[in-house]
Amino acid sequence: MKFQIVIPSINFSNELKYTLKKLENQIYKNFFVTIVLDKKNKIIPKYSFNLKILIVGKKNMSYKRNLAVKKFKSDYVGFLDSDAYPHKYWLKNVIYLSKKTKFDVVGGPSIPFPNQKFSERISHLAKRSFFVTGNLNFRKYLAKDQYCDWLESCNFFISRKNYLKYRGMDEEKFISEDFDYFSKIYKINPDFKVFYSSKLYIYHKERNFFKFLIQRFSFGTAAFKLINFKKSFSRYQSLYPLIAAVFFSILCFLSYKSVIILSATIFIFFLAQLMIIFEIIRYIKNFNTLVTVIILINFANLFFALGSLFSILLNLNKKLIKNIYISSRSNQ
Repeated sequence: MKFQIVIPSINFSNELKYTLKKLENQIYKNFFVTIVLDKKNKIIPKYSFNLKILIVGKKNMSYKRNLAVKKFKSDYVGFLDSDAYPHKYWLKNVIYLSKKTKFDVVGGPSIPFPNQKFSERISHLAKRSFFVTGNLNFRKYLAKDQYCDWLESCNFFISRKNYLKYRGMDEEKFISEDFDYFSKIYKINPDFKVFYSSKLYIYHKERNFFKFLIQRFSFGTAAFKLINFKKSFSRYQSLYPLIAAVFFSILCFLSYKSVIILSATIFIFFLAQLMIIFEIIRYIKNFNTLVTVIILINFANLFFALGSLFSILLNLNKKLIKNIYISSRSNQ
């Protein structure tokens, strides 16, 4: 089985160099890597694997991924971000899982770098919470293997034949292009199987506080497009921060006229904090870290709600939303 690993990036950054260096450690060797860049650097090191380079100018990641898959033949395509790297059994475990499990797409979680900074670690711990990423939070730690609706494009594998069959990712999108791709597939093939396995974990560089909150704001602008596939309460999980913010805003406004409503508002707020504590205390033991993560979770939901609200009331144009989202990224 031959793999193509596709990595879109703006330029040949130090992060991308580190990613490529780590890929040399793969136990399974039948693969090549395609990096798709805005512009070419003068000097690119040699690696033990075949490295292909495409220069496309200022194009989004969907365009870059689609081009690489169309241009070069392989059995399977694996997608990886330029600020992430997999463990050495990553490809070998795809082979193993293909013999044990039925799937059309397979992928795994993205866990933080071993030696990350404090703000990056806190951002990751916030993402692990159900109150930030909903029932998709299992993708942020080594959760049990399971079938799921979709996987992030920083870490999944699909046969080249299937990727092209479903016409690749929408090249007009720069937010949630991976979610949109799976949504499109399910409309064509409701029996499409997506499998998550902790055996396919990668290490992914996290954003600091500021960029994490900008990311939540930009995701909020696409809240109505991020509705889950399943017909249940979880289907609308992307709208919960907006609904909660509107609810609390109404209560706070009414609180000026009623001591009872003010008391109820305070009680509901502290009840929400207790719910967060009871969830995250399972994986956070340090008190100071716990408090910091709780604060960041609240701000993350506030920024998500603000993004949703701004998108509705001000009809933010695509270019502005794109620039906001790009400012939250590193070098991809």
